[in-house]
Amino acid sequence: MRISRSVQVLAAACCAATSAYASHTMEEMSLGLYYPISNDKHTIPNWRVSGAGHDPQILSDRIILTPPYPGNKRGALWSVFALDKNEFVVDVEFRASGQERGNGNLQIWLTKESQPVGQTNSIYTVGQFDGLVLSIDQYGGSGGKVRAFLNDGTVSFKDHHSVDSLAFGQCDYSYRNKGALSHLKMTQTGEIFAVEVDGRQCFQTNKVTMPMGYYFGISAASAENPDSFELWKFIVSPHEVESRQNQPPKEQQAQQPIQQQPIQQQPPPPPQQQQQQQPAGGASVSQPTWDQVNDVNNRVYSVEKKVDNIYRLLQEMQGKQDQKFAEVVAMGSNGPIHEHVRAVETVVGRIQSIVTAIQKDIEGKDYKEHLANLHDALRDTQSGLRDSLTHVVTSSAPKMWTFVFLVVIFQVVMFGGYLVYKRRREIAPKKYL
Repeated sequence: MRISRSVQVLAAACCAATSAYASHTMEEMSLGLYYPISNDKHTIPNWRVSGAGHDPQILSDRIILTPPYPGNKRGALWSVFALDKNEFVVDVEFRASGQERGNGNLQIWLTKESQPVGQTNSIYTVGQFDGLVLSIDQYGGSGGKVRAFLNDGTVSFKDHHSVDSLAFGQCDYSYRNKGALSHLKMTQTGEIFAVEVDGRQCFQTNKVTMPMGYYFGISAASAENPDSFELWKFIVSPHEVESRQNQPPKEQQAQQPIQQQPIQQQPPPPPQQQQQQQPAGGASVSQPTWDQVNDVNNRVYSVEKKVDNIYRLLQEMQGKQDQKFAEVVAMGSNGPIHEHVRAVETVVGRIQSIVTAIQKDIEGKDYKEHLANLHDALRDTQSGLRDSLTHVVTSSAPKMWTFVFLVVIFQVVMFGGYLVYKRRREIAPKKYL
């Protein structure tokens, strides 16, 4: 019973904190305050979305300004409403991931005009503008830096010989491939302009004060080896909300009479229940502090977003599996695969019938007589060929007397030739040396 009472009190306080936080937040200039960010995944209320080389991808819980592939892409968001407070707090949650040597930059703008001089520019490509810009990049090979720049509308950054020298505040910050979200906070009070990263101070100055009527913007650019920049939250709130969260619990309870009334006006439980609700030793259940309520609220909101993401992913996977199953069933029943299988089955059936017919014909007849006749025919043919060859050889051979006559004639010719040779040699003139 004591645990349930504490949970009820804590839940009521969480609801009161959530409603108070939402009511004091500049919702028209904030992103990620409600889930989903966009209902149609193409537009964001009170913001202009633009890109160069691609369109920023709007998901339920984040906006992907630059994709992980390919590189040289740009994306930007610009608020439609102008800032109407002199003191404000901006909470930004983002994530940058990419290759080992990836590169890119993220800018947070506060300018006199919405989308000034090209809405997707960085500090190295923007011309003249009036306002402030925070740049997050890997300047100088340090692994990451946060730098702040001011311009009164007379300096063209893209034509300046050294834009980096114009920074009035900076700090080192390794923001790439962290896995967890990076948290940046920009605060302006009456005298101080300060920037924090992941809960630690980056820089602050008392020489910068931004006036009212300026517009917020977020832009990102990737290089040839790209970095993917994801924007998860951009919350703008007056500075008094921040100071209220840092007040002691008693002052918070005094400033929140409306939120505490529903809890105080509940009828007291019966005496027996009161005795059961009190813990042993007479100790009473302490009311949760504002920091605890805020922490629980943030945790519940984070868990809710993660559960919604898991549910959405499961629905997408189920839809894809159902689509693949339907495609496979359609291909198996009436598609080309079924027709090909049917044709193969027809050809195999024909071959099987032909083989069966040949087998029956061979098994049903006696081929011994045919083989004997074939053997006799071959033997007769062999005998006839042998006799024919003998006759041709004997009939074509030359006769003996003809051979003898030719030999005699050859000898006579040779002897006559010899006599002619001897006679010519005797009558030939003699030659002496």
